[in-house]
Amino acid sequence: MNQPNSNKNGFKYSVSMDFETVSLPPFKDILILAKKCPVGISGISKCMGLMTPDGFEMVEVDDAVVEAILINKQITKRLPLPEILALLRTKVFPFISHGEIVKINFHVKIFFERIEGGLESQDGN
Repeated sequence: MNQPNSNKNGFKYSVSMDFETVSLPPFKDILILAKKCPVGISGISKCMGLMTPDGFEMVEVDDAVVEAILINKQITKRLPLPEILALLRTKVFPFISHGEIVKINFHVKIFFERIEGGLESQDGN
């Protein structure tokens, strides 16, 4: 409940707040660093190296606005890096502005259309 209070200077104030837990790093899939962003490539690399060593790959990009992207290595095991970059260049990069840091939720779903033949059991029988 917001309860107005008075301070010694005679004006009233009201406080409203909420809170939630935060996971680190604050993104799971891809982070895009635009040129002139407040935290550069080396700062983000050091920070991510401390939080999740070997979890992300930094890829410098040749683009007018985007300087680099940080990609979760689990994604690059499912989809080749050139395909990921092509998707980001066409679908995301046009919306990035200088100085921004943009988090991308990137979900890869793998499916097989048709599998024929028998499957061997995992214990070799």
